Amino acid sequence: MLEKHAAGDKIDPLHPYHDAVCLNRAHTAIVAEWPAGTFLENLARDPDGQSWLVTSPSDRAVYRVSPGGSVSVAAQFDRTPTGIVAHAVIGTLCAVGTQGQPDWHLYRITATGAQPVCALPNVLGGNGMTWSGDRLLVADSGRSVIVTVDVTAGTADIWLQHPLLTTVDAQSPLPGINGLDTHGGWVLMSSSDRGMILRVPAAGTQPAADLEVLAERLVGDDFAVAPDGRIFIATHTYHSVLCLYPDGHREDIADHTDGVAGPTAVAIADQPAPALYVTTSGGLLSPPDGQVEPARLLRLDALPTKPNA
Repeated sequence: MLEKHAAGDKIDPLHPYHDAVCLNRAHTAIVAEWPAGTFLENLARDPDGQSWLVTSPSDRAVYRVSPGGSVSVAAQFDRTPTGIVAHAVIGTLCAVGTQGQPDWHLYRITATGAQPVCALPNVLGGNGMTWSGDRLLVADSGRSVIVTVDVTAGTADIWLQHPLLTTVDAQSPLPGINGLDTHGGWVLMSSSDRGMILRVPAAGTQPAADLEVLAERLVGDDFAVAPDGRIFIATHTYHSVLCLYPDGHREDIADHTDGVAGPTAVAIADQPAPALYVTTSGGLLSPPDGQVEPARLLRLDALPTKPNA
């Protein structure tokens, strides 16, 4: 059943340029919670294939969440972990560093902690990460670029630089380039402060010239693309999970009443049943109802198909 958001639900003082949509609610459950004030940034599958690894810049930790919801510290750092991505052979890699400083490194999260992999030269703000074939792409929000990383050589070269990856306002609390994912021969990305979802051919030799705007007036943090092309987006300061269909139709599938407060990232799991997993910040940037809530890992089940128009 489709529901209409009240107008007040879609007003965000940080970024008012986000179109209101209908709500087609999916069943949502809390998998795990952290104390209010915890900021969860991103998530990826643990190499065990069952647990989730969740980054927390506020705690300078990567947490491991078991299928049953128990939480343990997988790795502790003296800097902030942000982006994280899994690879079937290489393992789960995490970007760790200080915002605005060129001290970023990649670490492999293992069953016993973290192993250094390589430096990320010149990166100032590691964020979303994705594999495009054998290339690791990392959003550097600090420089508003995407870099391609050679984990063996320890190099990080600019792959995409474009004005649409920058912020509209240099003082904005939201970054420009943010989330990354790949699907169907495309690299997709969110430019948060501009309220855009962008894409570029993965195999292109001139990505800046080939950049396309896929959606506008859609403020998104990190996101995940389903096999059928639906894009599930954490809207962060709008406290919802939004589904963008291949034909451009968009709808929220969960909102604040489902426990979604400051959603930061989305991941798709095939096992034990297809579901979305979403991390939240409790609304630290823009508290819902004026109050910061516990940070959460949420599961969204039985994702809806597009309703008849």
